[in-house]
Amino acid sequence: MNSLHSLESGTVSVTNTQKHASWVPVAVLFRFDAPVTGTVTITRTTGETVFQLATVELADNQSAAWIPETDYRFHINDVFTVTSTATNGTVEIIRKAAQ
Repeated sequence: MNSLHSLESGTVSVTNTQKHASWVPVAVLFRFDAPVTGTVTITRTTGETVFQLATVELADNQSAAWIPETDYRFHINDVFTVTSTATNGTVEIIRKAAQ
């Protein structure tokens, strides 16, 4: 599964709405219209708790990627959020079903 989102608002969220299935992020790809400097934060929200999964520092980058080193499982109602200080681009979130 993959989905492409605009970073115009600075925040992109994907919620697992599948009652009997979970998924894991495989990669998060960032593309910007021009080189940017800033910070991207990736989090998982479970219930009321927010877990920071990664921070990606951008220094004059036009593209970047985050590939998790472990499986972060997203169950029903868990929210995957990308927050970026650079807003002139897109983020592609690639996921797969959890085993």
